[in-house]
Amino acid sequence: MKSLKFIILVVSLAVINTAVSGCIGKGQKQEGNKPTVQNEQQQNNDRPQEQVATTTEEINNENILKKVGEDKVIIDNRADINNIKVGDKIASMTVVSIMPYKSYNPLLEGNYKIKFNGKIEITGHYIYYGEGDMLENKICFDNLDNASKIKMPQLKGDDREIWFCFNNENFAKDAFQPKGSSGKATILIDNYTINMYGSEVWNTADLKLVKAINKNK
Repeated sequence: MKSLKFIILVVSLAVINTAVSGCIGKGQKQEGNKPTVQNEQQQNNDRPQEQVATTTEEINNENILKKVGEDKVIIDNRADINNIKVGDKIASMTVVSIMPYKSYNPLLEGNYKIKFNGKIEITGHYIYYGEGDMLENKICFDNLDNASKIKMPQLKGDDREIWFCFNNENFAKDAFQPKGSSGKATILIDNYTINMYGSEVWNTADLKLVKAINKNK
């Protein structure tokens, strides 16, 4: 009888030991599948980081900028003619006056003249129109690079390329002579005005300084 009890005791202990070992093994396996804090951090580091394009400190409004490819920039610096008001900051400039381009017509999307101030440095293409050109003796600026475009205010509904001529023509002629020449330049402008009234008007700005110029041959 004692031998039988001893055998039963040994078998019971063996069963208990097997069950306990199985639970421990299962628990270790489950624990091993749980991501540790270090693993989560490593996974986050391995994920591709979203690229955020930054602008110069002159961009005072909360524009949304995204970098696409190497240098293409999608920007949101267009104001609504129905909501714009004096004192608003659009891109790097401040609205100082809003009026109809033709005073006998109401202010609307096809008839406005909005003046901004704020000196900004931009780079683009200039042309000094020569004899026989429709804009003879005008000096105008276009083909701005992306870094310059994000500084310039624009209006919704105005799909024209950024293009303007200089108000202070004598100063501009001295800087960009001779007549009929063109090239690339980096300049400082102020008093930018967006004019909208069909195709007979263009935008204007004051030329403050020519910082660099590369004339076409």
